[in-house]
Amino acid sequence: MERLNRTQWLLLGFIAFAVAALIVIGQFAPEVYDEQLRPLGLSGAWPRVALIAALFVFLGVLVMAMVRRSRWAIWLMLLATRSGATQPWHAPPMVTRLGPARGP
Repeated sequence: MERLNRTQWLLLGFIAFAVAALIVIGQFAPEVYDEQLRPLGLSGAWPRVALIAALFVFLGVLVMAMVRRSRWAIWLMLLATRSGATQPWHAPPMVTRLGPARGP
């Protein structure tokens, strides 16, 4: 296995920070996850744990792909970032209080 370059170390650090943030939010502010799960009709500890576990698996797959330098990882990251592409359209109405507030 080849050594990791600086960009890979940066991505690894970011993913480690994301995992730490998931743990801290889940421990000290679980209502953040509950707010996001409530519109889906899910509530309680088990859906929250399942969501956090799914995010851990996703981040773990990204780490494995990054270390192995897999080409499909770029498509996985593109899909993950593309899923949040509609967020800028929701921000102006929320900021100007013309639309419903969503999220924490």
